[in-house]
Amino acid sequence: MIKIILSIVMLLISSNCLSSSFLVPSDYPDIQSGINASSSGDTIIISSGIYLEFDIVMKAGITLQGETKDPGNVIINAGNMDRAIDCYDLSELTTIQYITIRGGYSVDGWTEALGGGIRSVNSIIKINNCIFINNRARIGAGVGALDSTIDIQDCVFTENSATSNQWTAGGAIWAKNCDGTIDDCDVTNNSAFTFDGSLGDGAGFFFNHCNILV
Repeated sequence: MIKIILSIVMLLISSNCLSSSFLVPSDYPDIQSGINASSSGDTIIISSGIYLEFDIVMKAGITLQGETKDPGNVIINAGNMDRAIDCYDLSELTTIQYITIRGGYSVDGWTEALGGGIRSVNSIIKINNCIFINNRARIGAGVGALDSTIDIQDCVFTENSATSNQWTAGGAIWAKNCDGTIDDCDVTNNSAFTFDGSLGDGAGFFFNHCNILV
């Protein structure tokens, strides 16, 4: 009897530790509501389509991914309303993969102006097989990272612009006080400039006090 009770208790504990998958829009109507329902270890799977969402706030330890593993099939279009995805104070590895991110916009302030496509502040993130296109920010139009560990693999950065009426940098990626890896990425036709036409710094990458293997 004692063995049976112990087995039931262990089964209940194991069940509570299992990760879950949520499908958008089948289980949840939008990406943010799927993230809000998730916990560390869970995966939010996005079905093919265009999602007009912005300022999507990630949770630590989750995975956000396109269903077909083809980033061209899942598009987050922020519509130049705000940045697309925000990663802030994520102490566990958080993954974003198989998604196109476009139309992110963040040009005012300091950390507020960081990352049109994805912002990472004091976080541990992995970005795999994503496309960044037509994003804008003062600092890091595609990805802006501060005090973070970043692992960016097999991504495309094209036609992203670091632009503002102030100093700009990092058309594709900007990073400060970061470590990590950037590998097998295609970086073309990105830019950094001010509104008066002056050139900014790093149309592609701009790193400051970083230990990033490229």
